[in-house]
Amino acid sequence: MNATDKHTPACCGWMTWLVVALGVLLSLSAFVVLHRAERNLVEAEAERAGFACVQAAKRAVDRYIQTLEAMRALYYSSEMVTRDEFELFARQEHLWHADTAVLGWAPRVPASERAQYEAAAQRDGLASFFISELTAESACVPASRRDTYYPVYYIHPPETHKRLLGFDIASEPVRCRAYESARDSGMSAITPPLPPLHDQAPARGVTMFMPLYRGRCIPGTIDARRAEFMGCVLARLDCAAVMAAVARESSAGALYFRVTDPRAEAGGEDVYRGSPLRPDAAAPKPDTWFLAPVLVHTYQIPVADAVWSVEVMPVAPLRLDAARRHSWLVLAIGLLVTALVASHHRDTEFRSRELERSNQMLRGEIADRQRAEAVVASSEERYRMLFALSPSGILLENAEGVILDANPALCASFGYTRDELVGADVSMFVPGDGAGIVKAHIARILAGETLHHEVCNIRKDGTLCDMELLETKATLPGGAECILVVANDISTRKRAEEQLRRSEERMRAILSAQPDLMFRLKRDSTCVDFHSISQELLLSPEEFLGKRFCDVLPPAIARMTLEHIERVFDKGGVSVYEYTLPAHGGNRVFEARMVVSGPDEVLAIVRDVTDTRHRDQETARTQRLESLGLLAGGIAHDFNNILTTILGNISLAKMADSWSEEDRQRLLADAERGAARAKDLTQQLLTFAKGGMPVKQSASLAEILTEAATFALRGSSSRHDVRFPPGLWHAEVDPGQIGQVVHNLVINADQAMPNGGVVSINAENILLDEQSILPLKPGPYVHISVSDTGLGVPPEHLERIFDPYFTTKQKGSGLGLTTVFSIIKKHGGHIAVESCVGAGTTFHIHVPALPESDTGAAISAPAPARVEAFHSRILVMDDEESIRAVVSLMLNKAGCRVQGVRDGGEAIAAFTAAKDAADPFDVVLLDLTIPGGMGGRETLAKLRELDPHVKAIVSSGYSNDPVLASYREYGFAGVVAKPFRQEDLLNAIGAVLAAG
Repeated sequence: MNATDKHTPACCGWMTWLVVALGVLLSLSAFVVLHRAERNLVEAEAERAGFACVQAAKRAVDRYIQTLEAMRALYYSSEMVTRDEFELFARQEHLWHADTAVLGWAPRVPASERAQYEAAAQRDGLASFFISELTAESACVPASRRDTYYPVYYIHPPETHKRLLGFDIASEPVRCRAYESARDSGMSAITPPLPPLHDQAPARGVTMFMPLYRGRCIPGTIDARRAEFMGCVLARLDCAAVMAAVARESSAGALYFRVTDPRAEAGGEDVYRGSPLRPDAAAPKPDTWFLAPVLVHTYQIPVADAVWSVEVMPVAPLRLDAARRHSWLVLAIGLLVTALVASHHRDTEFRSRELERSNQMLRGEIADRQRAEAVVASSEERYRMLFALSPSGILLENAEGVILDANPALCASFGYTRDELVGADVSMFVPGDGAGIVKAHIARILAGETLHHEVCNIRKDGTLCDMELLETKATLPGGAECILVVANDISTRKRAEEQLRRSEERMRAILSAQPDLMFRLKRDSTCVDFHSISQELLLSPEEFLGKRFCDVLPPAIARMTLEHIERVFDKGGVSVYEYTLPAHGGNRVFEARMVVSGPDEVLAIVRDVTDTRHRDQETARTQRLESLGLLAGGIAHDFNNILTTILGNISLAKMADSWSEEDRQRLLADAERGAARAKDLTQQLLTFAKGGMPVKQSASLAEILTEAATFALRGSSSRHDVRFPPGLWHAEVDPGQIGQVVHNLVINADQAMPNGGVVSINAENILLDEQSILPLKPGPYVHISVSDTGLGVPPEHLERIFDPYFTTKQKGSGLGLTTVFSIIKKHGGHIAVESCVGAGTTFHIHVPALPESDTGAAISAPAPARVEAFHSRILVMDDEESIRAVVSLMLNKAGCRVQGVRDGGEAIAAFTAAKDAADPFDVVLLDLTIPGGMGGRETLAKLRELDPHVKAIVSSGYSNDPVLASYREYGFAGVVAKPFRQEDLLNAIGAVLAAG
């Protein structure tokens, strides 16, 4: 036994304890190291899942921005996007991005254009569309008055978001700030989370705006952007649907998200909070045990002009139960096999450290690779989007002129497919032998020069097109140099420029041949341009240019010019007016036509119409003389016929021995009928002349139309068809005169249909405004049309159809339509006629209506009060002895006591004497007009001083006096118009006595 052998047991015991101690230490160390490695793996997995979700969320946000950019490209590609085009585009986008809650278009609407936008939307089928805002109770009311509105004009889907249509974003401060931020920055802007505007929206959501400008590009300054601003396309994001899509896309399992917008009040507002795959999950509480992994990760997502903060954590925190059991098992095994572990503890520790370092390096490499891949993917996505959606053609070619790629816009411009272009030589676009020019351009570009020029290219179909090219050098991802070409087809612009040049030449030619004076005026009447070539009216530009019309023209004409300038700016259209100026030794008449030609400018064309007005006056004078001649001949013809009947029958009746009493009565009756015809003729003449003033009252036109048409066609082979709405308005008319109008028109229609037919009579309620072409005041009217299917009226006769005694019918008198015209004019209405030879004639009548009247009321004529014998005392005042005699005889035959006087003085004396004798007159019959003496009105005033209750009847042969139409207003109790029969006189007196 040597020395070494002797110390072995002791050494082994010490080594055993050392191994045991080291084994325990190593077991604990292995336990801690293994547990830490497992925790690090769990943290890495949680971080990877969160990072994947954030990337998916970024891609989702990019999709919304792409959708808005595509909507902006839609507006930039068309002069005007209709509601159907917008709906088709939005529906297609909604199929691809179902998580987009709302897509819309909110234009900038100045206050002056508010009514136009509302009217245009209503013409599109949105009858209840108006620019609105919400009250504190969420009621939808018309938007308050402001300078500019931002209404939601188009919306998708329209079925569930009708309440958003017309909502003025300017009425809601938070949305308005985002809207105006997009306008001023030229970039997209997004609102903080806001409550919904309608029940179908998510609980909270955000709205993204992207601005559009008239120049199709973003102006360089804020003022320019505000001036060129057209409006914003918008999208409202359903955040819950977005996060559900993010969770599905990232395959991250059951995660809990909290997305906040730091811009909101109180340091942040939840954009979204919850678990998309487990909606019922509560927010997890972080595990604070010192050995637990960190499972809560925070990320930043840029969204438009905001940066959202995203916290991601698992719904159920990952517990390392299984890992802990393995660790404890390792600890137990380590204690049991300490000796085995002790011999290999150095290798195990070394391998553990290497594994940890490898894991750390692997995590770093994974994170770096993921970040690099995200940056590359985002960059490539933006490039592909810009490349594919750019309205300009984009082409890449290498240094040899071989095409590497081309976008859809360039393919469409030249008529090729992408496969046909890739690999081809770019000289294929140059007509003729242009390869040398192409190579020279390539050399200049590769040398660092940027070319911007216009060229003529050839399409696939052989047609030529003008292109504007921007060519510059670029570098491919592999480092190779290439050439980037941006091409815009300017053929349309070239053609437009050519057409504009030709149009300007034509306009200059027109102006050079235009004899009128032309002025361009500012709103304050300052002349900014002037043109005149007339030799008689040649004026110097120095007389007007830069001066206000108030300083050049007479005050009255200058004031008229300013009024018409304001009128065309307020109401639009063309304003026409005339004025007179002294020129060349006499007064000249000028006609001015004015129309708006710019935002603050009008164009006035002035023509000398002096000679035209003189010719019109001569023509009118000639026509009046012809009409008067025709009228005189017609009156002479009709009255001679009537007088022949009267005189013939009276002369026969005077032959007492030749006739029996029955024959003599028949002859006198014929003479009386002739006198009645003379009365009717006189009444017609007075109606269309200065007399026949209507006695107006509220009347039912429905009854008048029906009764007059029925009476007019009695015994005729024609029939009538009267149609009117149930609520036809009443009108303030003379029922008798309006009945005569309908009677005459129906008779005229019946005579136009020799073989019979249908006379159509229609009536309707209408409201005329200031824009109406009819020469009537604005207000309510009843429109009546009378139509036939007869022969029609030749065009050359239409202008004279209302002239007296003008007729083309064998049975016509020539006074029917003249009477109709006069009656309608005296009622404040209008009548017009349209006719087509062989197709019939239609008369259109407008009479003022009473919309507030009782449409159920009826007109009932008072029953005549027939009196056989009055036994009353009557005073008759008339300057004609024959009339006093015949009236006295009429009344005496009826049993009355009559006293006749010549004028008002005798009437007052007789009335006073009868009153003093206690035998007063019961009724006084006063002639309205006494030549050289006191007439009926003055006499009645004196008599009322003697007896306030005097009963007076007015009588006159002048039916144009207003006293006959409104006799009660002048104190008379009754009226009887000359000529009258005994029956008419007795009825009038009886009615006065019966009234008390």
